[in-house]
Amino acid sequence: MAAQTARSHQEESRKVRDMDVLTAHLSTLRVDGERDCLIQLFEYLGTKRYEKAERLYQVVNKYRDTINKRLKKIARVLEKRMGKSRAANAATSAAMQSSAELATYGSLNRGNLHEYR
Repeated sequence: MAAQTARSHQEESRKVRDMDVLTAHLSTLRVDGERDCLIQLFEYLGTKRYEKAERLYQVVNKYRDTINKRLKKIARVLEKRMGKSRAANAATSAAMQSSAELATYGSLNRGNLHEYR
């Protein structure tokens, strides 16, 4: 079930990303006399992206409890196996440092999303 969950998330997020990429490419396109067509295409892609994002949201909500339970279980197993060893402390420190660095980037939005592709 975990593999299915991961595949569902990946597949749905890939579809949303594909719509973003298509829209980005479309924004660079210039066709003389076809402005109305480009606007219609933007609207169509925007609608499709919204549908794909809604589906991704549904998949995430469907598996949220399962994912959280599995993550907690994995964390308990890792803590039990690693104990209070020096390696465990180093791994924890590295993870916390990475988490802090990622937090400095803030949330993704239309203005900064392209930087992370």
